[in-house]
Amino acid sequence: MGAQTIAAIVCGAFGCAVALALTFFCIKAVRAEEGRISLGERDERLLRDFAARTRFSGRYRFLKILKIIFYSLGGALFVCILTLSALSAVTTRSLGKIRMPLCVLAVGSQSMNGISDDNPYADNFDGAVGGFDKYALIFLQSVPTSSLKLYDVVAYASESGIIIVHRIVRIIDDGNGKLSFVMCGDANSKADGAAVGADKIIGRYTGFKIDGLGAAVMFMNSLAGIITAAFAIYALGLAEWAYARIARAEKQRTEILLPREENK
Repeated sequence: MGAQTIAAIVCGAFGCAVALALTFFCIKAVRAEEGRISLGERDERLLRDFAARTRFSGRYRFLKILKIIFYSLGGALFVCILTLSALSAVTTRSLGKIRMPLCVLAVGSQSMNGISDDNPYADNFDGAVGGFDKYALIFLQSVPTSSLKLYDVVAYASESGIIIVHRIVRIIDDGNGKLSFVMCGDANSKADGAAVGADKIIGRYTGFKIDGLGAAVMFMNSLAGIITAAFAIYALGLAEWAYARIARAEKQRTEILLPREENK
């Protein structure tokens, strides 16, 4: 059993234990609060809250709308990051074998964050698509190999089993229509090792990037990120369940109290 598998089992077991403990204490707290409400210990506050909602109904509606907007934007952002993380994971873990028209990658190195004075090809980069910083999220387009041009920035699967995004600095044609590419990072002083075969090319950089978002995507694709995301979703669902249970108990108690108040 590998170290990664053991780490996954340990982290998964710890996460489940924390989730079970959180669930137990949450259910216990909700039931205790429901009991206080049903026994009348919250009557004064419930009537005060009802009076405030009645008097400032417009303000309460506005706050409710703000809450909906906040939850909607937060949920949309979370889903967007999860989607981008999934797309990045598919490309990274398959080393580009699963082809998509458009894919995303999180940049984990500084090799394209600026043109080095020692780069022997730098004088020819004018007009070419620029580079990107570490932790940027970049978008790649799947294109035919024949359409690749000198100084295009492309992603390729290296022999070491990682994806590298560098610039084409030389195109080699063996005379039979078979192309290979010499690559070099803008911040590097020399080209990568052996020429890259056309079958290793994953996609061409579109020029569109989101600085900094790659760090979040890389975290979400890690074991800690997966567990954190799963726990966050569960905790939010549990919180919503608790809120709904208490809100229902308060509403039922308020409906019992109001006739009494009106008859006084």
